[in-house]
Amino acid sequence: MKRKNMTASALPADFDPLVYLDLHQDVRLAKVDAVTHYLTYGAAEGRTYKRPEANTFEKTLAEFLTIPPSEQNAFDLFAGAWSSDFSGVTTQGSFKGEDDARIKWLPSQFDVFSKSVLELGPLESKCAQAAC
Repeated sequence: MKRKNMTASALPADFDPLVYLDLHQDVRLAKVDAVTHYLTYGAAEGRTYKRPEANTFEKTLAEFLTIPPSEQNAFDLFAGAWSSDFSGVTTQGSFKGEDDARIKWLPSQFDVFSKSVLELGPLESKCAQAAC
């Protein structure tokens, strides 16, 4: 085990001993003082002393669960991932999918508006094929 005696002034300002012990079960089970362990061994070993921050998607998802329902919410959940531009909602997409000539052509050839359509993406179709 690498040992490097550091002074208390080298302790990060956001160091939380309880979090450190929660992250490092071996230190907790050994009943070693978290500050002493971090300064003596932990820093030199590159041990983390704080929980990793939630990524943007996790933060957005947590916020999504607390805001009033709207059509925009689903688009905001995947902000920056849209390539299509949809009417009535804000996206960063530029593809005008609703103006696609194929979408306008289909109802001129078939009675699609009186039908129910189940649209499957690649993951859903694989799940249906496997009888999920």
